[in-house]
Amino acid sequence: MNAINIKNLKKFYGNRLILNNVNLTVPTGVIFALLGPNGAGKTTLLKSILGITRFKEGEVEIFGQISKNHESHTKLAYFPEKFNFFPYFTVEGVLKFYGKMYGVSFQDLNQQIDQALEKVEIMALKNRRISQISKGELQRVGIASILLARAELYIFDEPFYGLDPIGIKIIKNIFQDLASHHKTVFINSHILGEVEKIAREIAIINKGQILYSGDVEAFMNGSSLEDSFYTIIKGVPA
Repeated sequence: MNAINIKNLKKFYGNRLILNNVNLTVPTGVIFALLGPNGAGKTTLLKSILGITRFKEGEVEIFGQISKNHESHTKLAYFPEKFNFFPYFTVEGVLKFYGKMYGVSFQDLNQQIDQALEKVEIMALKNRRISQISKGELQRVGIASILLARAELYIFDEPFYGLDPIGIKIIKNIFQDLASHHKTVFINSHILGEVEKIAREIAIINKGQILYSGDVEAFMNGSSLEDSFYTIIKGVPA
């Protein structure tokens, strides 16, 4: 069963067509990246998958269930573009909040928080307040919080935002570990060089239409992801 199936999806804002007959399949257990220039329709497509926005025509399925049904979201965890939280909370307090929200048992909560902090390598920040950490450290707190979800499908919107090279490497390792355990990692990102290193499948969207969907190596065809992306968007070789 695929993690996501999108069939003939159309979305209008007023009379403006934002998503034009989008068809997309995201297999289970892969790192999948959605790519496109600004204004291409990526955010609207993400919101349609998450059930945040309604669409006029088409269908979105998550693990075979219609996305409009609440049950379809029980296996899904979402990470927003800019993670934030109340500044007076400690890092541990933030993770306790999310752990309870995701249904982690009281007996397991402290252990799972420590495991998540170790994975993103910020255990030393456990008792630090959110107001006392950097933007990149806050992003890692957010990644740690979503790991408590124990989901089957993880959707990350610009997960590399604010991260230095070490932070990016740590997050990529986490994505690869999730995929190795048959979890599906869906990334929306502008950082093509990092996507090229980890994604197995990609979709390119522009002006509300899917221009390519499938294997990343086949798409690049011996070139770089950046050059291939430029060519398909611009219609001319990079």
